Amino acid sequence: MNDKWSEEDSSAKDNEHEESRTSLWSYTSRFQALFLILYLLLAIPSLAVVVVVQVRNHSGILETWVAAIIPGAAAMALSGMTAYSAIEAWRGSLVLAESIRDGIKARRRKQVAQARAEARAEGRAEGRAEAYVAWEDWNRRRVEAEATGETFNETPPSLNGEQPE
Repeated sequence: MNDKWSEEDSSAKDNEHEESRTSLWSYTSRFQALFLILYLLLAIPSLAVVVVVQVRNHSGILETWVAAIIPGAAAMALSGMTAYSAIEAWRGSLVLAESIRDGIKARRRKQVAQARAEARAEGRAEGRAEAYVAWEDWNRRRVEAEATGETFNETPPSLNGEQPE
């Protein structure tokens, strides 16, 4: 194995966000193995069919060999294109699934943030209402005490540490 490739593979593995890449159309290692398996599954039977057809149509080994070169190359190229297209379709579906998942997560985060904001606003409104009631009660007692001539020395709700319930 070329030292250049092994250095690139090990340096790419240090970066946790990027997978190591190989020279085969810049596929990541996991897709390269899948591509090669798929390519072989397509190319070997195709070449076998080409050889069988050429053996039936030609009598000599050299004649069969020459006649099988172009169809064999075409079968190999077609197998490569088919394998490449299949892997790209798979990768595309993975990207699409990831973008859908990210969209769902973003929508969920937005819903949670909105629910929290609504809960905070509701809590503030309740707190203001409770504080208003405490002040109204304090003021009512103060006015009643003044009306009866009694001394009123109760501290206001905000100063006596009273918390609304």
